[in-house]
Amino acid sequence: DINFIKENFKNSKEIPLRWADLDTLNHVNNATYLTFFDESRLNYMAEVMGYGYGEDATFFPMVVANSNINYLNSIVLSD
Repeated sequence: DINFIKENFKNSKEIPLRWADLDTLNHVNNATYLTFFDESRLNYMAEVMGYGYGEDATFFPMVVANSNINYLNSIVLSD
């Protein structure tokens, strides 16, 4: 539930779906979820932890060593 997330977490990021994110069945491609996670991680580091990113960034305090995804439902373009 999106309201639970917004009320209980310090940060959220809305990521609009792009046509290129979809597969031939109009579902978000499995690999795209990792891109969503990475965009959200960078947003969290900038907005909550105060670390910038871009050309002037030289230090990231967080490294993703492993990612596992349990898909519960599909995301489609209208979501």
